[in-house]
Amino acid sequence: MSFFSRQRHALPNNIIHMMERFGRVEFDPQGSGEDIGSIWIELQRPLQPFAEADPNGFLVALAEAVLPVGGWAVYGASRTLWEFFSSKEIFHKHPAYNAIMSGAIEFLRANRVPQMKVRGYEWQHWVNNGGTSDTWIPPLPTSSQVVLNPTNGHDSLETLMKAGIAHIQNAHYVEALTTFDQVLQLNPAHAPAYAYKGTALTELDRSTEALTAYDQ
Repeated sequence: MSFFSRQRHALPNNIIHMMERFGRVEFDPQGSGEDIGSIWIELQRPLQPFAEADPNGFLVALAEAVLPVGGWAVYGASRTLWEFFSSKEIFHKHPAYNAIMSGAIEFLRANRVPQMKVRGYEWQHWVNNGGTSDTWIPPLPTSSQVVLNPTNGHDSLETLMKAGIAHIQNAHYVEALTTFDQVLQLNPAHAPAYAYKGTALTELDRSTEALTAYDQ
């Protein structure tokens, strides 16, 4: 049984890919590498008839498609809903609408996107659900300063991760970037290292590289 209700129309088969692309473009138009002039035609216009003919069904279908995936897909879906329903406040209380918006907010928070880069309606959704400026960025794991052991052939991943986190906590972002790159040399599939690397790059105003790190 559907989490919300059954839709009467079908979304495109490649809806996840469409939403992921749209999310990246909307978050960083210049760094996305996309042709901004044609992005609406390619990624939004095909959805418009469904959204206009059956708003409830569209909201439900989109939520069922993107929520299990999360990430850029849910962020792209949130931007899509704002494009289609920003002036139709009756749908802002729809459970599917709110689930997608909340999912997008958590995606931004998990990736430690600064408040200044959050759109006004996103921030309002956060505040309306009890969020504050103080709680926007989730706290980093606690860690004491770690001194790497120069006698080791290479430091353990755990030691390097603690050192990198300590660097971030002390605003030593260049050093943090170097440390997390060391982790990734040892283990190219270490997901938390990519996330913290993205944080360091964001603080260094290297947003395009940060997006790549978050995506990895």
